[in-house]
Amino acid sequence: METWIGIDIGTTNCKVGVCNGQYELLELYTMATPRKQTAEGDVYDPEVLGQKLLEFVEKAASLGSTRGIGISSMAEAGALVDVETGNLVSDLLPWQDPASAAFLTEEDRLGDRQRFFHTGLHVAYKYSLYKVLAYRAGRGSVEHLRFLPAASLAAWYLTGQMVTDITLAARTYACDIYKEDYDGGLLERRGLPPDIFPEITAGYAGTWRGIRVYVAGHDHVCAAVAAGISEKNREIFLSLGTTGVMMGCMPLGELTREDYDSGYVFGRHPDRRQMTWMGALQSAGASIDWILEQTGAGYDIFGRSVCPEPAGILYYPYINGSGPPQLLHEAGGAFLGLSRDTRREELAAAVLQGIAFEIRFMLEHRGGAWPGVLKATGGCTKNPVLMQILANVTECEIAVLDCEQAALLGAVMIGRGVTCGSLGVRRRFVPEACYRERYAFLYREYLKFRPAILAYKRRNIQED
Repeated sequence: METWIGIDIGTTNCKVGVCNGQYELLELYTMATPRKQTAEGDVYDPEVLGQKLLEFVEKAASLGSTRGIGISSMAEAGALVDVETGNLVSDLLPWQDPASAAFLTEEDRLGDRQRFFHTGLHVAYKYSLYKVLAYRAGRGSVEHLRFLPAASLAAWYLTGQMVTDITLAARTYACDIYKEDYDGGLLERRGLPPDIFPEITAGYAGTWRGIRVYVAGHDHVCAAVAAGISEKNREIFLSLGTTGVMMGCMPLGELTREDYDSGYVFGRHPDRRQMTWMGALQSAGASIDWILEQTGAGYDIFGRSVCPEPAGILYYPYINGSGPPQLLHEAGGAFLGLSRDTRREELAAAVLQGIAFEIRFMLEHRGGAWPGVLKATGGCTKNPVLMQILANVTECEIAVLDCEQAALLGAVMIGRGVTCGSLGVRRRFVPEACYRERYAFLYREYLKFRPAILAYKRRNIQED
């Protein structure tokens, strides 16, 4: 039987899966992404990661006649390798590593708008460029080194080749997404060698035991490919886990001032005729986990006591900061409308409604045609009350994908040359007309107080 292997290296877990030609998952091997504590903080252990991935790939390859291997990963995380000795010289640095923040300069912030039209990104310390600068500050030199994004690192373990694809290169903050090459002038100004990042290819990374290996790219892009998201349809991909990531496609073209002001980030698509746009609600599942922890409720509260009806209490889901169009890491969340009689069931309902209101707000500020369908995956999709509220608030159909491994299967598809997949749908939620006016009223109230909620914490910090 012909099989394909997909690898997905995530923030929390790493997975190696085996599928057939119809993208049916036959076997899945999973492990927690290996971490370790160092003097610099919590990092990923690249050596343990490599050993376990090779072990999983060996098992996966024994299950059939393997035709190809596709690899997806979190975007900005990576490790440095000495190209002369072939040795790892750093840990696998997490995308959220705060040590990089010290190397984001005032000049970077002032030049954000100008660079946006080449990178598609808003300047932030999480990008790979700043991890390299932080490493150099601690070690003294990065000569003869190459920074490999996590998917590229896995491919290097398998093939010995150091390459990446455009979707990962775009997340370095050193890549011109139109030229599909690194900005040599920027690297020179920051005192970095021109080859500090790996060669950008169509993803092909060589072979492992005669099997072709591909760096398929950024995990969110791979998942969107598997879901069938394209600029030709009115569908948007929604990954609802701890954070809520929204991604869509658009025709390849120059970015505009409106794109910059939207707060979204933009990148390239495996289909070179398209681009991607992406925004994140920083506290989707995080808000749910938080309210359950604070009230002592169990997850079953949503099936037992919370229903998809409008909640009179407003919740603003900014406990981890806000997303587009105002990217404020220092923003704080809030409830409005509490009384001494407020029950925890009402708080839980308000949290779900607040998540849905913020997703609607993000959709409105992206612009373009209103989507007909949001294709959803992630842990939050197991909450049918949230899915129904989301359908009611956005007035979109919510199509929950019938596979939890969209990024892994998308990596396989991209390795096979497929850039628009067709994963099945497990369940659909459609808007309930009976709640439309009540949700519309509450949403207008939500918008009325939103600026004050965002401004309060920001002003508080400035006054401190």
